[in-house]
Amino acid sequence: MVAYYFHRTRLDISYILRREAAFRRYNTTIEGWKGARFGPVNASRPIATAKMDDAAREGDKIVLLDAVWSPYRLDALAQYRRKGLKVFAFIYDMIPAMMPILAENNIGFFFHDWLLKSRERVEHFIAIPASCRADYLKFFGEQGDASSVCVLPLAKTRLETAGAVAKSSAATGVSASRFPALHEIAEVSQPVREAAFAPFVLCVGTIEGRKNGWRLLVAWKSIIDAGLADLPRLVFVGRPGWCSSALRDFLEGTGNLYGYVTMLDSPSDEDLAFLYRRCQFLAMPSLYEGWGLPVGEALSYGKTAVVANVSSLPEVGGDLVEYCDPDSIASIRAAVMRLVFEPGRREELEARIAKAELRDWDDVARDLLNILN
Repeated sequence: MVAYYFHRTRLDISYILRREAAFRRYNTTIEGWKGARFGPVNASRPIATAKMDDAAREGDKIVLLDAVWSPYRLDALAQYRRKGLKVFAFIYDMIPAMMPILAENNIGFFFHDWLLKSRERVEHFIAIPASCRADYLKFFGEQGDASSVCVLPLAKTRLETAGAVAKSSAATGVSASRFPALHEIAEVSQPVREAAFAPFVLCVGTIEGRKNGWRLLVAWKSIIDAGLADLPRLVFVGRPGWCSSALRDFLEGTGNLYGYVTMLDSPSDEDLAFLYRRCQFLAMPSLYEGWGLPVGEALSYGKTAVVANVSSLPEVGGDLVEYCDPDSIASIRAAVMRLVFEPGRREELEARIAKAELRDWDDVARDLLNILN
C-alpha cells in the first residue's frame, strides 16, 4: 500500500505540473490520468461494469492483449480454463527465452516458467511475427504444437491523426525543403527543433543493448574518421534502458561522437511524427526484435531504413529497406554508406515504398477476428 500511495502522489504532482512524459511509461496521458483518478467530466451516466466471474460463460473467448507471462497470472489462466473459457494470449517476442542475455534483470526465468506452464492453460497463442512463432516451436522442439500458435502481423502506419497529416508538407503539396516550414514546427518542442536543424538519421526505441546502438555508433565513427565528415547526424529517441553502459561510455568519451549524436528522451507523438517526416532514413540494426514498429512507422512516412537481417525485421522491411548483419560493424557501415553516399539508392527504395500497399490497423483487427472465429 505504501508503494501505491507513493506512485499515486507522484502522478498527482506530475498532473498538476502538466508533465506529460511521466504518464507515457504507463501508456496513458495527463487527461487519461485525470479521468481515471477523478472520474469522467460531464458524463451523463457512469460506465456499467461487471465482475468477470459473473459475466463470463462457458465457451466465451478471452483475449489477453498485454504481456501475460507474469507468474501470478498462471492461476488466473487456470481458473479461466476451469470455467470453460477459451483463452487467447499474445506473444510479442521470445527474447527472454531465446536470448535471455538481452532481457532485463531476471525476466528470462519468469518467462521460461510461464511458457512451460501456460500451454495447459491457453487455447491458442497469437504470435506477432512468423519468426516469433518459429522461435516458440524451436523452444519446445518435438513437443511444440504448431496448430496452437497463430500469426498476426502488426500494422505499418503513421502516428498522426488525419488532421495532423493534412498539415504536413506532403499533404499540402509543399515540397520538402532544407528547413521545415512554420506550420511544420507549430507543435514541435525546442529540443526536437534543434535535433532536426541539420540532416539526420533517426533511431527509435528504448536505449538498451539489444538495439545495438553501440555498433551503430562505432560504424558512424569509422566513417567520420575515414574523412567522410559530411555525414548526417544521429538522433536517438527513447527512454534509457538496460545493458546500455557501453553506449553511454562511448558517447561520454567521444563528446557525443564529436557532436554528431543527439539523445531525446520520451518526445510527444507530434515530436516523433515530425522527426519521421524530416529524417533521411531510419537505423534499426537490432540484435533481436519482437516486431520492429519503428521500421513500419518509417515506411508509412515514405522513409527507408538500415535494418538488421534477423528475427522479425525482414518481415516488416520486405524489399523496402537496406539490410545489414547486426553482429558486423563493417556490414552496418556498408549499409549506411549505401544510403548516404550511393547516388539514387535511397531514392530507389523510397520509390518502391511509395508504390507499396502498407498494412494498417483495420487489417490487423480483421485478421484478429478471423483468428478468434
